[in-house]
Amino acid sequence: MHKLQELLKKEANEWTPGRLVVSIATSLTNDNQIEFDFSPTIGHRKNKPRNPSDDNCHWLPAHLNQNTEMFRVKTIHPIFVNTCHRAGFKIHGDWDNDDDCILFQCIRSRYHNEDTNKNYAEGRTRDVKNTSKPPLSRDNKTERPIKEDGEETCKFKFRVYWDEKRKRWFLPHQQRGLLQHCGHSLFQSECLRMKTKFLPEEEHKLAEDCFDTKNSATTTANLLNYRNDIGLEWHQLHYLKTKKKNDMVI
Repeated sequence: MHKLQELLKKEANEWTPGRLVVSIATSLTNDNQIEFDFSPTIGHRKNKPRNPSDDNCHWLPAHLNQNTEMFRVKTIHPIFVNTCHRAGFKIHGDWDNDDDCILFQCIRSRYHNEDTNKNYAEGRTRDVKNTSKPPLSRDNKTERPIKEDGEETCKFKFRVYWDEKRKRWFLPHQQRGLLQHCGHSLFQSECLRMKTKFLPEEEHKLAEDCFDTKNSATTTANLLNYRNDIGLEWHQLHYLKTKKKNDMVI
């Protein structure tokens, strides 16, 4: 019985996601958008194409023609974070200057480091009216694996490349990376909490409209969750509501 339980646990913690769908342009010169599942492009041990073209790349829409840190975080990251969230897992992205790409990995690709986490939290600028007050204590459980507990890191990863010559983002027809997850289970998207910074721009606007019409944070969260299956909690919307008020005062 013990061996069977271990086998079932291993199978539950080793899995391949379903469709990972994003909107792409029909071609480099035809910007009509189509839905595209890019999961089959991952895991082929292929490097970045030397000469990106329609023969070896899928192009993101032409209006996504910037490559600044702010644009990546506010526009490119949310596209793929939301896609993977709908598929039942969370990712983070880091800019790779050597390959001109964003390397996206499972949120559990790195071990948790309590000291690093504490130093980062202490060094963050607090967006509050009175910074002299100590921050509220939060009992947050890390989403990353803990090495001391015998947990393993997840190897899922893929890349989204930038073509400086054409000023376009693209996904190769075949690329490196790994599609399989390990060390954690697949979740329903509504059970995964998403950071509000990854909300699509139109959903941010909807939240602001709800606040302007005196809707509560709970009501607004319920509406956004119904539209997106993103698992927002009321206090996240309460933060956005408070931030909007503070911005208006400033």
